[in-house]
Amino acid sequence: MAAKVDPVLVDILKRYDLAPKDALWDCHGTLVIYHRYLERIAAKAGITYDPPQIIEARSADKIVAICVVGRMDGRSEWSIGEAAPGNNKNSYPYAMAEKRAKDRVILKLVGLAGFVYSEDEADDFKTGPKGAVEVDEPPAAPPPAAKVPPPALPANKGNLFWVEADGSEARFEKGSDWFAHALKKLRASRDPAPLWAVNGKTAGEIVERAPDHIKAKAEELRDQCLRAVDNARDLTAAA
Repeated sequence: MAAKVDPVLVDILKRYDLAPKDALWDCHGTLVIYHRYLERIAAKAGITYDPPQIIEARSADKIVAICVVGRMDGRSEWSIGEAAPGNNKNSYPYAMAEKRAKDRVILKLVGLAGFVYSEDEADDFKTGPKGAVEVDEPPAAPPPAAKVPPPALPANKGNLFWVEADGSEARFEKGSDWFAHALKKLRASRDPAPLWAVNGKTAGEIVERAPDHIKAKAEELRDQCLRAVDNARDLTAAA
């Protein structure tokens, strides 16, 4: 049976344009990631490394231990990579110790530590079975809803241009026209109370439901509405 991939792990890999089924495999129930994909993650994430610190170097015995510090977005993590005859069968203990240290640092910095191991962590990962992984695919998004035509002018709103705020840009721009029209009515009637009941409700709806990229414009219109009502009140008081 294929090993299931945690959704958190899926999200992190997608952040670096990696598909779990390409980057991972299942080795006796342990999720393992290819070293080359960790290198790709490090490059995309802008990870840099301090000069390594040699903790132990016994070349004749092929025993090496290296400490590596990595940095990303103002954060730092460190880890130790070890290579010895008991855990490394190739002839390049320094290179293997460096790979292991860097891979562990990458896993920590991008939030993958605890979810997967690097393929260079153990020889068993490379020589063991490479089982498939299983990812729960999210359900397909429903088709976009058909656009609803603007509602007719409610009978109880008089001659005011009415907007049922739904957050869309086209309707939002109509809201701007509505506010301009309402302002003229305020100045003409010198009675802000009826218009404030309609104005305030619509202004609040537009701000609350407007998409993020036009939120600032919606707030500006709301503020214009508030100032218009305050001005009308001043005019009424002065009359």
